[in-house]
Amino acid sequence: FEPGHAPWKGAVIAIRPPTLPIEKQRLVYKDNHFILLMRELFHRVANNVLVEFRILRSRYLGGIAERCATFGLTADVFTGLSFVSGIAAVYFLFDNSLLFFLFGVLHLFFDGFDGVVARTAKDTRYGAYVDSFNDQFIATLLLAKMTLVSQNVVLLILTVLYVFELAIYMISKFRVPMLFVRTFVLLSLMFQLYTLGIIISGLYILYNLVLLLRYHFTSFHPKKKAI
Repeated sequence: FEPGHAPWKGAVIAIRPPTLPIEKQRLVYKDNHFILLMRELFHRVANNVLVEFRILRSRYLGGIAERCATFGLTADVFTGLSFVSGIAAVYFLFDNSLLFFLFGVLHLFFDGFDGVVARTAKDTRYGAYVDSFNDQFIATLLLAKMTLVSQNVVLLILTVLYVFELAIYMISKFRVPMLFVRTFVLLSLMFQLYTLGIIISGLYILYNLVLLLRYHFTSFHPKKKAI
């Protein structure tokens, strides 16, 4: 306002928020860029490791899978064997470490082998859905038994959160992005790394919650286009 002039009644003055100095703006940008770069690097490394593992698995087990297909053994048969061995592993958890380890190895082997058979022979219509449900059902049982034996409230909360995330994953017809904890939980229990397994599984479950919320707000509440 000019000297001698008072603001009019009811005027609203827009106050511009203070901006950071140029040096601090550059530091904030570098920090955000570093976080995005590390996240991208993590996803690429994880994807490359998974792809290389599948290539090696198909290379060494492809011949056996072809012979199984000639005898009429479909991927669903090995998915069923994976389910049965997984249930047995859960049953012997904390009761017989040797049998738990044995059935845990069989569960992981059959779970990986059914994918090789599915790529070799003709896959069934719902094979991928049944295989995914099988894995996560075993993971839920493992978490539930750990909670029952340890009587840990934090583990109980994480188990309930994981069941909730799986329910949303199934309802969305497997469209919601999600990280699965079955393999890591099973391996940590097989090698008796209980604390590490709980910590990493908890981080996975909390990260799944972030992915779920992000998917909800970006998919069901799209940004309005400017007119």
